[in-house]
Amino acid sequence: MADKLRAGAVDQEEAAQLVERCAELAARLSGEVDAQARRAGASEGQERLL
Repeated sequence: MADKLRAGAVDQEEAAQLVERCAELAARLSGEVDAQARRAGASEGQERLL
């Protein structure tokens, strides 16, 4: 897929689907990172710094 993107061989519909999929993955991963940070008590550490 990366080769197709670099070559400009992706049509608009396929590109739009890829963008949507990337956004979904980013949202999911962001939620997971936030949850891990809360479990690790990272917010407490930040409060101490302030």
